[in-house]
Amino acid sequence: MTFLRFFELLTVYIRVLALGVVEYSEVTADRNEVVVAAYRSHAYSMEEVAAYFLMRIT
Repeated sequence: MTFLRFFELLTVYIRVLALGVVEYSEVTADRNEVVVAAYRSHAYSMEEVAAYFLMRIT
């Protein structure tokens, strides 16, 4: 197995275990806490979290 393939499988595994951004937003009403929690799950990139909230990354 190549490293790239291993990384792809690991990414899929992490996404399966992580909550969705919607679930993070149901846990707390503070948008900033949701952004941090989703990003720290390693299942979402900053761009994906920003897209959910329709935010611009500068």
